[in-house]
Amino acid sequence: DEAARKAETERLVREAEEERLRLFADKEERRRAEEEMVVLDAAERAEQELLERERKIVEKKREEEETVLMDQEDLDGREWTEIWQRQEEEDAVEGSAAAVHDARLGREAQDNFRRAKGEHVPKERTTTLHITIIGASGLSEWEDGPYAMCRVPSRADTEKATEIHTDLKNPIWNHSQEIKDYTLGDPLEIIIRESGNQIMLGRLFLPSDRFYPEGLEADMPLTGTVRGATGALGLRIVVPGHHAADKEPCRGSAGGRLGAGRQRKEAPSSPKRLAGESKEDAEKRRMKEMMEIAMFAAEERAHKLKEQKDREAERRAKEEVITVTVKVDSQRGGPPSHKVSGSLLADLAKTMIRKAALAIRPELFLGEQWLDPALTLLELGVTNSAELRGVPNPAVLTCSKDGTAKLWNPDTGICELSLEGHTDAVNSAVYSSDCKMILTSSDDKSAKVWSVSTGECLMTFKGHKDALLSAIFSDDCNKVLTTSEDGTAKTWGVKHGLCEKTFKHGTTVLKAVFADNMNSIRTHGQDGTVKLWNIKTGIRERTLNSKASSTYLDASSFAPDGKSYISPGGEGAAKIFNIETGRCQVELIGHDDLVLAASFAPTA
Repeated sequence: DEAARKAETERLVREAEEERLRLFADKEERRRAEEEMVVLDAAERAEQELLERERKIVEKKREEEETVLMDQEDLDGREWTEIWQRQEEEDAVEGSAAAVHDARLGREAQDNFRRAKGEHVPKERTTTLHITIIGASGLSEWEDGPYAMCRVPSRADTEKATEIHTDLKNPIWNHSQEIKDYTLGDPLEIIIRESGNQIMLGRLFLPSDRFYPEGLEADMPLTGTVRGATGALGLRIVVPGHHAADKEPCRGSAGGRLGAGRQRKEAPSSPKRLAGESKEDAEKRRMKEMMEIAMFAAEERAHKLKEQKDREAERRAKEEVITVTVKVDSQRGGPPSHKVSGSLLADLAKTMIRKAALAIRPELFLGEQWLDPALTLLELGVTNSAELRGVPNPAVLTCSKDGTAKLWNPDTGICELSLEGHTDAVNSAVYSSDCKMILTSSDDKSAKVWSVSTGECLMTFKGHKDALLSAIFSDDCNKVLTTSEDGTAKTWGVKHGLCEKTFKHGTTVLKAVFADNMNSIRTHGQDGTVKLWNIKTGIRERTLNSKASSTYLDASSFAPDGKSYISPGGEGAAKIFNIETGRCQVELIGHDDLVLAASFAPTA
């Protein structure tokens, strides 16, 4: 009995000592955790101070830019006149091309009429012009160097530009070019522009009689100069094989009107008479032919104007905006109604993603009629104030080693949206609870928030020192929780994009979840431990051993209706299987590398 009591006493003493050591170890561990929190808090404060300094620098820079803009506004009054002058010159450039084009159409109509009557139509005389743009002087100075462009208006194939010169006021180009098949009578136009903002610094418009047939070598004054400059252009034009005796009327110069006027003036006053025809009959015949030519040209131009008006009316019809009411079928109560406007049905469906918080574009119906998203509302017979019904489509979200995440319609296998912005493999992709945002995590040490309706990156979270393995939203979508191979988990604020707390698990954190009504989080480590943390203080409250698998990628996800599931696979594809038959229903092909995770979007 004495030995038994002694053994019991020793056991109790040993257990008490072990309890004391355990309590001491817990106390020491808590002390170390508190010290770590002090260090982390100091680091976070330093980070916040750095961000505050950067914010002040940005604000100061913005204030300086606003000051510069205010100073610039003082110049606006003086520059408005110059701007209007430049606009008039730009209109003149477009007008010259349109006028030469109209003159050419008139000549073609005249020739076509003669051919229709069986008359001989002489071939238009053409030649080759050798042009040298020597340089310019007296230009106004701008930030970027000037260049010159020479052309026959309305002939895009003749447009050639000089090199950009570094001398802003007096550039010397010595640029040579040939204009082949130049039609006698067409004018030349040379425009000098500033290479940065394409501001016109000067313009030279040369009717044909200024350089044909003798050629031209002179300093020609420029029109359309800016900032009070009086510029000139050094120009040389050589017309090979022509002499003054070869000179012809200047058809098409000065917008076609001057050339036509010259032709009328230089035409013989009395036409060649036919055998046995009197002078009066010949004159009547000539007048009749001229009236027929004019009527033929007028009819041809009217026909082209009608075609142009029809095309414009068709374009306006496609762009006509129609306002409709869309009722979306929902699993929560009655279908909500949304007023949306647009011209294309596809744009209307895209707007419904944002308005009704849908994962992808819904199918739209007018009564029982399915509406083709490739057509316009007018083509589909949809009028203003019409009521459409929207049926939400299921959606699948995949992420891949190719650095992208993609959103799919599982019924059609079509990729609806591709999220591109990560520079390395994307390990996870999840929806927010309201289906308005997507959150991705990547091997590039960052997580990104994306807009479901536009596909734009709204925010990037950076702060981990190694690859991110998972990222999730909180239920209220105000916080983000990330895990990393650097052995930590972090919480972030969605509104400001900053790290709020860091939780040091000590080994690679495979995943983490919010728990206890957002009062704590649980981190799952690669070593099989699960740790519970206070979300406000960042202190570890408990450590548990778990037999959870070390595979951190979500291998499959069941559809909301429970009839199918999706599984990521190799070679850039994910597959959707029927649960009853086990057969593959749809294969989602589009990634350029392994698909690491795939899941169905939450239902409305």
